[in-house]
Amino acid sequence: MLSNLTPKLVVRRLQDLSLDDLATHGLEALLLDLDNTVCPWHSEEPAPGCEEWVQQATARFKVCMVSNSIHPRRLNRVADRLAIPAVGRWGLGRKPFPGGILAALQLLGVDRSRTAMIGDQIMTDVLGGNRLGLFTVWVQPLQKREFFGTKPSRAVERLLLRRFRRMGLLPEGS
Repeated sequence: MLSNLTPKLVVRRLQDLSLDDLATHGLEALLLDLDNTVCPWHSEEPAPGCEEWVQQATARFKVCMVSNSIHPRRLNRVADRLAIPAVGRWGLGRKPFPGGILAALQLLGVDRSRTAMIGDQIMTDVLGGNRLGLFTVWVQPLQKREFFGTKPSRAVERLLLRRFRRMGLLPEGS
């Protein structure tokens, strides 16, 4: 069970994620979470440096945004700004359920073994990616402000992160 919740890689923020490191893992596609990964929650403004990072990523990888956001127009506006496709929760299932992730893989035409899921939530992004055999990257949330429904999973996440650190699975300070 812990293996499904343990990210393969941990970074402080998306812009700290080395594209060279991702390439060494044989990846050809990146699936990005929206809220608190690319943009602060409820915002359409990418965090400083995210837009440039995504531009560099799209030059090397296929990139798609996969989000549980309840605001599809906002998701699409951010994806359009970043010039990447987006898959939302509507009709496809929410992360950690496989529907949205599988739809993104099909949209990009990539194999799950060569794809990374990058997001700020262990209980959705990491669990959903690991259950499908993706390379998972956990980024620390951009801010504490978020959807009220996320708060219970953050409490579980804090317990998991402490345990992962004690087990040596995460670097100190993450």
